[in-house]
Amino acid sequence: MNEQNDLQPNEQIQSSKNIWIIIASVILTALIIGSGVFWWQKTIFQTEQRKFQKQLVLVNNQLELVRPENEKLTEQIAESKLTATNENVIDEPVSNKGWKKFNSGGELVFSTENWSSYPGTKDNFSFSIEYPGEWQYYGSVFHDSNGNKIAEFLPGLVFLSPNQKCFDVNEVYNEEDNGDGESKLISRTNIVIGDKIGVLKIYETGTKSGIWYPNIFCLSEGEKAFVMSFYEHELGAGDKELFEKILATLKFE
Repeated sequence: MNEQNDLQPNEQIQSSKNIWIIIASVILTALIIGSGVFWWQKTIFQTEQRKFQKQLVLVNNQLELVRPENEKLTEQIAESKLTATNENVIDEPVSNKGWKKFNSGGELVFSTENWSSYPGTKDNFSFSIEYPGEWQYYGSVFHDSNGNKIAEFLPGLVFLSPNQKCFDVNEVYNEEDNGDGESKLISRTNIVIGDKIGVLKIYETGTKSGIWYPNIFCLSEGEKAFVMSFYEHELGAGDKELFEKILATLKFE
């Protein structure tokens, strides 16, 4: 009986030791497996990183090879655009210091019956006109030094029919806003600039950037007429003198 009692504590101690051994084994196994997975993942990551770096180096090398061609092509496009938009701007003496001179070079001439649509025709005359040197010309539009649209040929040269005069089609004069947001004619004036006679029409037009005031000039000499629009952001802002100064350089050729 005493021997059995002596064995029970020893068995309990041994059982406790076994439990702790098992726990330690599990923890150690988990650490070993976790470390193995970590190093395995790290190895894969480093391998993929090296592959990516190699690919990046190859791409950079290819870019360096084509970069000179891209730069050359960009320069050619820029030069072509500059030539296309400024081919009529000629380097000749001008009457106003620092100004540029535009020559239409016998391009398309227009005709009209209603002064709102202009079918094209071909004729044997052209025109030249001077404008401030800080303005830039693109297509038929001029932009000022701030990049704002300031003027345009609208359409430019017009071949007149017999007895036809500038803006000789009746148009309603309206000082009241009709509320539809469209352009309204606010004034129409007979003008003389140099040796040419014509008409100036001023409109009020709503745009996304606010109210504009197109000043549309038509000047004629014999069977030749010229229509150009200038833009004011404030009515009577003092630009009219500049517009007339520009139009005073107009020459039919």
